[in-house]
Parts: sequence; C-alpha cells; structure tokens
Amino acid sequence: MTTTITREERTRRRTPWPLLGVVALVVSLVASVFVGAADITPWDVLTGGLTEAHRLYLVEARLPRTAAAALAGAALA
Repeated sequence: MTTTITREERTRRRTPWPLLGVVALVVSLVASVFVGAADITPWDVLTGGLTEAHRLYLVEARLPRTAAAALAGAALA
C-alpha cells in the first residue's frame, strides 16, 4: 500500500529549517561583531557611547573580520 502526498500537503508539512538557518546566521554575525578583547556592547553602538579607540577597533578589526567570515562561508556554500 502506497500513500501519495499531494502538493498542498507537502507545502503544509515543510519545516522552518531555512528560516532557522537565516536567524542563526544573523545571530552569529552580530555576535562576531561584539565578541572580542575590547568591551564593546550593542548598547554603546546604538547610543553612540563608543570611545574613539573602540570605534577604530570596531571599524578596523571587527567589521572586516565579520565580512570576511560571511563571504568565506558564502563561497563554500
């Protein structure tokens, strides 16, 4: 006995794995920007409470590192 699955049933049964993957990617990218030796918090970035040293470290080190990791991951996909 075989059971046939209609197109409607297939679309209804889809799992949210692609959405969960995108959420995990965004969380990883945001965490990559704020994890490091210098204490930079998202609140400091949003309110403009960064010192010049923190701003330089963010722009010169963390954002390029995050962009390179994202591009390398995209190239491997």
